[in-house]
Amino acid sequence: MSVWMWILGLLLLILGIWLHHHYIGWKARRRLKRVRAQGQAGEIKAESWLRRNGFVIEAGQPQQLTHLLVDGIPTAFRVRADFVVRDPEGRRAVVEVKTGAATNPVSTATRRQMLEYAVVYGVESIYLFDGVEGRLRKVSFRSQLPRSPGFPASRLLAVGFGLGIMVTVSGMLLLRWVQ
Repeated sequence: MSVWMWILGLLLLILGIWLHHHYIGWKARRRLKRVRAQGQAGEIKAESWLRRNGFVIEAGQPQQLTHLLVDGIPTAFRVRADFVVRDPEGRRAVVEVKTGAATNPVSTATRRQMLEYAVVYGVESIYLFDGVEGRLRKVSFRSQLPRSPGFPASRLLAVGFGLGIMVTVSGMLLLRWVQ
């Protein structure tokens, strides 16, 4: 094989890698564009649904500046919900619009995002709107949730008291037996 064939092969390999790289980028941009369009369509659908069902939209895409402490230093960041609303009962709430797999409120990313909204916006209720099915679900993180089962303090006290009595009686019997 001549040197020119090796050079041509190497150039074709480089061209193939370059084309593959650009194809992957094009495919990712196309997918992102489709996802954004689906999200925008879901938000339009949600806004219409909310108005028809007695919700008053206070703001769309409101940004909330908040802080957290990182090693004791306040660090600012922004949070942006889809809608801040007044529900039909007049309570302030946040509505998050999701499409695709994120419509499941138990999904890790969705759940964490809604919890962040509840804390940052100071609302009791978060609504999750399925932008594909046109369905609204109410999600709450407050005190009406059942607590995780644990060992009640009263039982712990009773067990500790019982053990104390057993150790005392055993000690007294042992002392009597030794004498």
